Amino acid sequence: WTKQILASHDITYKMWKEGFLPSKAVETLAEAGGIANILEDLQTRGDSYDIGYDKYLYVKDPTVSFEPLEMTSSKRYLSAITKLSPSPDWFSGFHDFNAVNEDSNTW
Repeated sequence: WTKQILASHDITYKMWKEGFLPSKAVETLAEAGGIANILEDLQTRGDSYDIGYDKYLYVKDPTVSFEPLEMTSSKRYLSAITKLSPSPDWFSGFHDFNAVNEDSNTW
């Protein structure tokens, strides 16, 4: 695993999605492990994000912790992504998780 990005965002942002071509930022992460373009996208949009990464201690403790993210009623979706190394172009994560229970309107 490489640097893991966790972000909160609104419904208009798509970090990635199955069945669609990746953005240049996701392509760079998947092929080279670079996260600068994704971070730039998130910063430009004003989205809350954190990076989880502990390359050398992973063998002893695979736990990755993130700082709390700022979430609002409009920025209630979570997405995450990380590169699987040493693969030339694989990545893993999840996208557009709605943190609000629509039935009860609670977090």
